[in-house]
Amino acid sequence: MTKSLNKYIILLGSDNVKRIIYRILAYIIDILLVTLLTFGLTYLPCFKNTNQKVGAYYVSLSTNEAMYNNLINILDDYYEDAKISESEMAEINDKYANYAKCFKDIKVEEEVTNKMKSDIETNIKKTYVDTKNNVSYEINKCNVSQSIIGIVLYILYFGVFQYFMKGQTLGKKLFRLKVKKCDDSKVSLLSYIIRSILVCEILITGLDLIFLLTMNRSMYVTSNYWILQVKYIYEILFIVVMIIRDDNRSVHDLLLNTCVVRMDKEGNEIKEQLFEEKNEKNEKNINKTN
Repeated sequence: MTKSLNKYIILLGSDNVKRIIYRILAYIIDILLVTLLTFGLTYLPCFKNTNQKVGAYYVSLSTNEAMYNNLINILDDYYEDAKISESEMAEINDKYANYAKCFKDIKVEEEVTNKMKSDIETNIKKTYVDTKNNVSYEINKCNVSQSIIGIVLYILYFGVFQYFMKGQTLGKKLFRLKVKKCDDSKVSLLSYIIRSILVCEILITGLDLIFLLTMNRSMYVTSNYWILQVKYIYEILFIVVMIIRDDNRSVHDLLLNTCVVRMDKEGNEIKEQLFEEKNEKNEKNINKTN
């Protein structure tokens, strides 16, 4: 237990942490660059009508959320005298038209029981979620072209561009990082493309896109929820594997036998001893001292 703890204490102060931080920063920069380029292309004149639709849907989402929050906050005022008056019902129909159906079983000046209150609140929340899901579905349908453009750009940047840049993206170049084969053989274009698909979650995005185009609304909403859960697990797995391994190789590196190395200012690889090697050397020195 103590030996394991010491390992990670030393690891936190080693060059491994620096390499992990550089990799994360380089990845963030690369993602931002490709995202900005994607948005730039989707704002071309040919996408004008689509962008206007998406903008209107986002306004609808914002309006629905504000309406929901206001209604939830004001419900206790409506229930204060255990009844909903005619003026209060008129206000609900006017200001909260999307949720008026949630009060269909309530009669004006009729006593509102706790059961009725609970049913109303349940229906309001259900209406809010359903409306949000429906609008999000329409936004995703409108953004199909953007998603396809994004997938193509991610593969071109992290796959093709990185191949011709001999293992470096702009972010990696900034932090003097480079992708290479662990056996020092040449990384093929196919390996870079597969690597881009794994790193950028293109497989998950593509699967979500297929579901969007082939499923009806209710089925897609359910599948999209589970795809998001898989995505979160996928991201955590990548980070955890990279952190706990002495060589900081993550899942995509292990599958493709690649690794990310640091370069000096002259472009030469910085040879770093792995933690296990350092640990063995320290133990030998301790034994000699004893």
